[in-house]
Amino acid sequence: MLERYPHLLDRTFALREFARLTAAVDDTMLPPDLVKRGRVLVEAARARRGTIPPADDTVPDPMGGPEQAHREAVRLIWQAVHGIVDALASRVGVRR
Repeated sequence: MLERYPHLLDRTFALREFARLTAAVDDTMLPPDLVKRGRVLVEAARARRGTIPPADDTVPDPMGGPEQAHREAVRLIWQAVHGIVDALASRVGVRR
């Protein structure tokens, strides 16, 4: 995507990168409105790029691999999505 739209780099994240960056956001600083909360969360993640120690945010491609490779990919994706939902839904009374 970034090859085609390089100007979107500041708003484009790998899934696990976004989860890692949003985990560092103080949820008490986020507005209660979910749409505004999402926008503020993206801005906060953008601001944290380069300030949090880097990590391996990749999800290894399991295609052609053993079942365990697929399970690991699912685990990494689930963990990231769960963290993002927690960041969006915490303290606003949203239930998953």
